[in-house]
Amino acid sequence: MKFYEIAEQLGEIKRYGTTPMLRDENVAEHSYYVALLALALVEDYNLRHPKNPISTETVLKKAILHDLEEGVLGDIPTPIKNQPGYRENYIKKAKKVMNNIILKGLPTKIANNWFSLWVKDKSEESGEVIKLADRLQAFLTTKREVMAGNSHMEKILVNISNNLQTEEYMRLIEKFSLAKKFLNLEEEIKELAA
Repeated sequence: MKFYEIAEQLGEIKRYGTTPMLRDENVAEHSYYVALLALALVEDYNLRHPKNPISTETVLKKAILHDLEEGVLGDIPTPIKNQPGYRENYIKKAKKVMNNIILKGLPTKIANNWFSLWVKDKSEESGEVIKLADRLQAFLTTKREVMAGNSHMEKILVNISNNLQTEEYMRLIEKFSLAKKFLNLEEEIKELAA
């Protein structure tokens, strides 16, 4: 099946490809770490909100699928993603790749479900978990690199720390409060952004 061949490619695609790293990380590892963080965040949220739980199954599916298109398109560095108009064009291209290449050959119901989950990977409450887990994973990776002496990652860590202090992410950190307890973010973010 094509989707599995492409998923295997994720293990060969280096993240932060334009920045020297002491310990390389590939997209498959990243997806696993995002899924693990998302699982912890959603389980904690559901324990605190038993009358309004978020589907753990949906969160895990979205986490696993969230960067699947990178098996064909590669990992795009954030400065490039942030260029005017780039994100919209990338999304159009990624939708075609998902439908015409990656999900092709799967039973229609599965392909349609996966596509829907992938399209909505950062929307709805389950998507909020993925969005926060994705950013936390980037924070932890860059923090590990900087603490190990990689000065090339310092600017990236500061940018991610500043991003985590935006109103949007602070709201998510409050909502999924394990994030700040687990990572001790309150002090670390302020210290790194200073």
